[in-house]
Amino acid sequence: MKSKAAQHQTHRRTSPRGWSRYWVAEDVGGIELLHARFLKQRFVPHIHDTFTIGVILEGALGFDHERREGVAPAGQVSVVNPGELHTGFGAGGAGWTYRNFFLPTSLMRGIAEDLGISGLPFFSKTVIEDRRTAQSLLELHRVLDTSEMVLERESRTVQVLGDLITQHATRVRPSIEAGATPDTIRRSVERMHDDFSRPLSLEDLAQEVGLSRFQFLRHFRRSMGLTPHAYLLQIRAHRAKDQLLEGRPIADVAVDCGFFDQSHLNRRCKEVFGVTPGVLAQGSPQR
Repeated sequence: MKSKAAQHQTHRRTSPRGWSRYWVAEDVGGIELLHARFLKQRFVPHIHDTFTIGVILEGALGFDHERREGVAPAGQVSVVNPGELHTGFGAGGAGWTYRNFFLPTSLMRGIAEDLGISGLPFFSKTVIEDRRTAQSLLELHRVLDTSEMVLERESRTVQVLGDLITQHATRVRPSIEAGATPDTIRRSVERMHDDFSRPLSLEDLAQEVGLSRFQFLRHFRRSMGLTPHAYLLQIRAHRAKDQLLEGRPIADVAVDCGFFDQSHLNRRCKEVFGVTPGVLAQGSPQR
């Protein structure tokens, strides 16, 4: 019988655009992991509700980030905090290879509390130029890829992420959440999360908060960084990912999450997560 640490599948998908593997480490807080070689991948502007930490192995990852534009070359670490709008692409046209972590906020908050830090850590730098940190993260990623020893997986996770927080995170997250989004837009965002699979019209969303369509578009994009349509697709993609990781059939997920068809779901997953729904489905824990 496999240990809990081994109760996940990994799947490698190869194409002219590169290859990718995606899996979930349930036993260490549900960390999602990606190991990929992207040649022509270009991520659309999107957000994650996790910390996104990547170790660049080959090539260079270019990005447009809400706080800056930049490049993370081989040997360095790219960092995106939860909720930050960003893109990703190969800098210099050669693509990039990396090992990427999607770290749940509950896990990072818990490790920070163990360190005596109150609240959610915040990383002010989008690129960490520290080869020792990069090597530690790379070793952790490999352990979560190959080791079936639960104690090793847990110990490495706590140690490496604790060091990452201690050395590179600030103790106080800038108070950008409170008051940053007008109440009208916040209500619309909540509606979109509640009714993500239903057809929503611009006129309905605008009327619900007492704005014209033009005013609503302008205020929404200024507050969220995305158009309402792009934000709704973002919500649907994340809900679809959650269902795929639960082992639900791809066709059912596409319908339930409001996509036109499987090809629409496939395209959006590639644009946001860099992998197809099939890869996500193969990464679901075994039952």
